[in-house]
Amino acid sequence: MRRTFKGEEDAHLDKMLEAGVVHPSVSEWASPPVLVRKRDGSVRWCVDYRALNKITWKDVFPMPRIEDCLDALDGDLWFSKLDANSAYWQLRLDEESKLKTAFCTRR
Repeated sequence: MRRTFKGEEDAHLDKMLEAGVVHPSVSEWASPPVLVRKRDGSVRWCVDYRALNKITWKDVFPMPRIEDCLDALDGDLWFSKLDANSAYWQLRLDEESKLKTAFCTRR
């Protein structure tokens, strides 16, 4: 990670710790964070899970086709839209997955 992101990495990590969405851990799995500058100048904080993805079993259920999803909505009267802030923070992981999704920082 570039040194120019250190302050932003620390600030985002503090925000996640304070929100309770991450906690210090010890795991044999550890993926590196990747920070990317967005067009508006802010930073997108990501984790590079490519190594984990290479050994993860693929889901045997294919994603539904959009046409099938739209057909299922035909005739319905009410629709809603949900835009969750930091949506991935809303998903609870089982204990085994928590170990595999660990990430490492300089702290």
